[in-house]
Amino acid sequence: PAAPPAARAALPSSDAAIVTEILRESCVDCHGKGKPKGGVSVARLIDHMTPEALGEHWEEWQRMADMIATREMPPEDADVFPT
Repeated sequence: PAAPPAARAALPSSDAAIVTEILRESCVDCHGKGKPKGGVSVARLIDHMTPEALGEHWEEWQRMADMIATREMPPEDADVFPT
């Protein structure tokens, strides 16, 4: 499926830096590059955070956002999660 229009837009660089920092601090320990839990490599996604890559991987970003919104992630025993 084609990416929704919002996924095609680039994040301003300051916003992308903030998102990247939060994801690295909060998600990469479990969702890194080696054997990411749930098969979701947040590290890979943020390494390729370009407008094109955001659009190409919008379903993964949407899935991650949905899991955070429904509080499926982070797990209750997570050490760190921004408020």
